[in-house]
Amino acid sequence: MKKIISLLLVLAVAASFLLLAVSATGEDNTVLKVSDLAKKEYKKGEAVVIPSYTVEGLSEYTADVLVFLPNSEIMLLSHDNNGSVTSFANNKNLYRASFCVSDNSFCAEMKGEYTLRYVVYDADYNRTVSELTFKVS
Repeated sequence: MKKIISLLLVLAVAASFLLLAVSATGEDNTVLKVSDLAKKEYKKGEAVVIPSYTVEGLSEYTADVLVFLPNSEIMLLSHDNNGSVTSFANNKNLYRASFCVSDNSFCAEMKGEYTLRYVVYDADYNRTVSELTFKVS
């Protein structure tokens, strides 16, 4: 009987933490506006300009721009801390020289579908995500 009561107590505590976690998010007024891609289909070897974005509704935020490649690799293109942006798209110490074009573009080296993912989050890690996909032939 003591084991059953202990188990019920553990389950009750776990359920209360779950309820707190679910209700702690509140309302999210974050608006992430991402510009359109120049086009939806590129040729292999062509430079892709990373669309710009704006964040509204947060006084402080962090934003990451990532690209998901056709071979399932994920590359961090930039990290933004309240408008102070660090670009990695042209960092030849991190990425192949053939991938790097400039701070705001990269080379579409392989055929297939790419996804650009924009993730904005606040100090509590509430996040807003926007994605753009394009093909390379």
